[in-house]
Amino acid sequence: SIQKASRLGWLETDRLTQYSTITVILLSFTDPDAVMLLPFDPECYKLKGSPFPNKSALFVTGFKALEDIPELLFQAAHVVVFRTADGFIITNMAFTAVMMLYDFIAKLLQYSCIPDVKPPPFTDIDEYTFESVTASEELDQFLEEAGISDKDTQRKLGVALRTDGFRVIGDLERLDDEQRREYEEEKGIPKLDLKKISTYLDEIRESHENAEATRAERAAKAKAEEVRSGIEREAMLEAEATKAREAVDALHAREAAEQEEAKARAVRGAEAEKAAAAAEAEAAAARAALAAEHEKERAEAEAAAARLHAEKAEAEADAARALADKVRAEEEAMEAAAASKARAATSAAHDREKSLHEREIAEQEKAKASAMRKAEHAKATAAAEAEATAARAALAAEHERERAEAEAGAARLRASKAEAEAEAAQAI
Repeated sequence: SIQKASRLGWLETDRLTQYSTITVILLSFTDPDAVMLLPFDPECYKLKGSPFPNKSALFVTGFKALEDIPELLFQAAHVVVFRTADGFIITNMAFTAVMMLYDFIAKLLQYSCIPDVKPPPFTDIDEYTFESVTASEELDQFLEEAGISDKDTQRKLGVALRTDGFRVIGDLERLDDEQRREYEEEKGIPKLDLKKISTYLDEIRESHENAEATRAERAAKAKAEEVRSGIEREAMLEAEATKAREAVDALHAREAAEQEEAKARAVRGAEAEKAAAAAEAEAAAARAALAAEHEKERAEAEAAAARLHAEKAEAEADAARALADKVRAEEEAMEAAAASKARAATSAAHDREKSLHEREIAEQEKAKASAMRKAEHAKATAAAEAEATAARAALAAEHERERAEAEAGAARLRASKAEAEAEAAQAI
């Protein structure tokens, strides 16, 4: 397969002797899928969505079944004979069988369902030269293009030609009348089909001999097409230039009209400015007169407000003086009443203290008089002393209460004075 691919020009032969390519060739002995790693020429990839370049390379991978199927059978036989089946072995064999089935179905679909890419005919002077055609080994393609449509006849003729040493298309020029008669009589190949070989070979030679003239004619046509396109391009450019000039003229006319309109607007604007200046002057004079009148009225109003304020201040001052006199009189009356009450309370307290003092002196004198009878009259003396102590406590409590009342009265008097002052301040 590698030899055939090299002869047909599928491989880059300059890379065949590299170590990486030799390693791939060795790997392909046990795994035919490795042929996808061979250095195929990029132009040889004809199968879409496949890593293999063509169906011939895909067909080679089918030999992998010669290894995988016996291996699977041997594993199954080993499991059955030696009864070594367990979960891992059964799972491994099941997955191996499923993988092989999917791989086989995918390659079968790809090989049978993807249409073959039809190569260009040998008369195509853009794809082939006459030398490359004569060196080609594609005899089946040549016979099909020659018009031998019957597949059985095409197959028998191809086998006979290869058996007699016709390996490349150029060898068909050695096919003489005697060999044609032999193929017709012994192989059962129609004479017309044998004649088509020479006819198509002459047609290929003629097409490639006229290739230079054809290429020159194509070049002339291309040049004429280029000249015609150049002329059309020049005409188009001229039309575009005419349109551009017309557009420029229209633009100039529009600019002139805009300038005239701008001048008219300027004249109208100057007149409007003059009228606006006159109106502004009149408005300024009217505003000045109105402002002077307003200033005069404001001055009069401020003077009247000042007089009213002075009168109000004077009335408030009189009211404040009257209120202050009233408060002062009330304070003096309250102070006099408080002082009189305080003096009365003090005098009463002094009288009580004096009478108590006198009684204490009498008691002391009595106690001194009865000192000799102290032991006999101890209870009476203790009772008298307790009575005296209670009287002193009552007197002190009463004195304290009266003093507290006096202080409370003084506090009320001060509060009344503060309220009077606050009212006076609020009135002011």
